[in-house]
Amino acid sequence: MSPFKLHLFGSAQTEVLPASVGHHDAPPVAEAESPKVSSPRLPGGKLGVIFSRIAAAPGATIDELTEETGWQPHTVRAAISRLRRTGQTIILVAGADGAKTYRLAGGEG
Repeated sequence: MSPFKLHLFGSAQTEVLPASVGHHDAPPVAEAESPKVSSPRLPGGKLGVIFSRIAAAPGATIDELTEETGWQPHTVRAAISRLRRTGQTIILVAGADGAKTYRLAGGEG
């Protein structure tokens, strides 16, 4: 079989042999260990403040979360989206007075 030629920008040509050709005396490659999956951790810092407020039974409004964190409303919404990406099920509940409250799906009390 003919070797393949690999062109790299700014370097000399390098010949690359197919896997089935040569290199019989090369040591076996150790199998990569599977990454260890850690248990989900609770977020810390201001993201943890948002999580704890949303996880509480009454939940929290954007106004409450902006006051607590000192963030702008769009930043609080982005943090809530980040919590959703970690697997948290966060719902938005509109009250009778029109106030919208964020809550953890299982934490409704």
